[in-house]
Amino acid sequence: MRFLLLLAIFASTQVSYSHCREELQGQDLLVSMPRSRSRSSVIKKPYDQSTEDPLIARARDLHITEDFKTLADLIPREISDELRQKLESKAERKFPGVENEKARVSYLIAALYKREKPLKTADPKHLGGIRKVTGHSLRRRAFFYTERMWKNLWKETPKETSNSLIPVPHPFFIAGQRFMESYYWDSYFGLQGLLATGRRKVAKMQIDNFLYLIKNYGLIPNGIRTYYLSRSQPPMISSMVVDYMKSLPRITAKDKAWAADALNALEKDYSQFWMKDGERYISETGLNRHWDKVDQERPERWGEDDDSKLGETYRDVRAEAESGKDFTGAFKGEITKHNPVMLNSILYKYERDLVYLHNLVGNPAGVRKYEAAAKKRYDTFNKILWDKKRGNYFDYNFETGQHADMLTADVYAALWAGLVPPERMQAFNESAQALHGKGGIVSSAKPTGKQWDAPYAWAPHQFFAIQGLMQSGQTEAAKGIASQWTGAIEKVYDETGFMYEKLDGVNGDLPVDKSGKYPNQKGFLWTNAVYVWTLKNVFNETISEP
Repeated sequence: MRFLLLLAIFASTQVSYSHCREELQGQDLLVSMPRSRSRSSVIKKPYDQSTEDPLIARARDLHITEDFKTLADLIPREISDELRQKLESKAERKFPGVENEKARVSYLIAALYKREKPLKTADPKHLGGIRKVTGHSLRRRAFFYTERMWKNLWKETPKETSNSLIPVPHPFFIAGQRFMESYYWDSYFGLQGLLATGRRKVAKMQIDNFLYLIKNYGLIPNGIRTYYLSRSQPPMISSMVVDYMKSLPRITAKDKAWAADALNALEKDYSQFWMKDGERYISETGLNRHWDKVDQERPERWGEDDDSKLGETYRDVRAEAESGKDFTGAFKGEITKHNPVMLNSILYKYERDLVYLHNLVGNPAGVRKYEAAAKKRYDTFNKILWDKKRGNYFDYNFETGQHADMLTADVYAALWAGLVPPERMQAFNESAQALHGKGGIVSSAKPTGKQWDAPYAWAPHQFFAIQGLMQSGQTEAAKGIASQWTGAIEKVYDETGFMYEKLDGVNGDLPVDKSGKYPNQKGFLWTNAVYVWTLKNVFNETISEP
């Protein structure tokens, strides 16, 4: 009876495991925020049972649950070594032999771990009332859906945790469904929707959480989980700070003081994390790559993901996850040997943002330093990543000296960052036509079966393309892409009642996903937010505040 009860608990949680009893002794399992939020020393990463217990690793091998992320996020029960030994002995007696291993591991996981409770919804008063938008009936309904979703995605962490979750000081938006925590570059696109709807204070909370992570952990991790602390995501934090500052009706002395504090954190992130030579910076080319110190399988992966086949090394798989594009055929499984177009575009923007902020706080030496860094990257980017024959930018394998053979929508990050010289604009636009579909910008010019390639269309690429075209004076082209993408969003919403993580950009509809990918997530932060941003900033729809 006890076994059936434990299995029922496990089945309801879809949980999994990995931790050694001997290693448990004397280890601190508590993650907590420092008493002073201004503290700048790095918090020691706690010992994380749910990602380091060999039992959980074995549960993954046995595919006890479809989604390994549920295993990575388990909470260890407070059990003594003596009781654990008794449970292990009992499991051996009840389920002996190789043929009963799956039942034995399931029993132990249910006995030793419990599922993480859903994050608490944060106080909705921060979000204010429901906004309304002008436009046709379907658009008004779709916009109302995004307004309702803000509250659904609005969460907060407890002050202390005993599993993989990293506490942060302020409420935040989860990405949605499977991703029940704050994610780095997702939050940048979420911020666009917040600013478009006048939720400036809430936008600042998102930024302050990320500045807190830099100050206390030395990076902004992929997401706020301990198993993400060895990698980041596309470095959008400087753009978050600058977009927030530029949204202010006027910049006060208090705002400048906040910006100066943010600037200190940004320079730490830029110089000590992204520009560390031999890791994410390659001095031989003068450009950056994605990296991960850890060369092991990802504990949070989807169950059908085979990390041994997704990259040449486990580090390559993790680094590709850091790129935000998990996964694409562009790097042929060797992203750590590439200088990617999108990463170096964003870092150029980072350097220009540091120029802006040093100007804002009145530091001419800082202005000169980052103007020089930006010019160096601009020249190097246009020399190394431009392929004259194909008329566009391509990821560059610095070991072979060859460009990637696949054109991707990442080229629009270069346009967004201001890296395309006027004399190359015609060739750029003509080449990029291969990325245009009925539902906006398609992730790549050819399909590979991976979700960051054709036929998929993602909100970040739409944002980079639309804003990049508008900034370069190509307003009609920007409106054309915006109309295709928002039209597809509205069509899918009208048919299903939801907005989704990604679309079929070729056909302007929901993608028909085959096995091997986690399900297309509903109610997704960046889709909702970029849709809202587009309504206001491209179509000039009026968004009324309550």
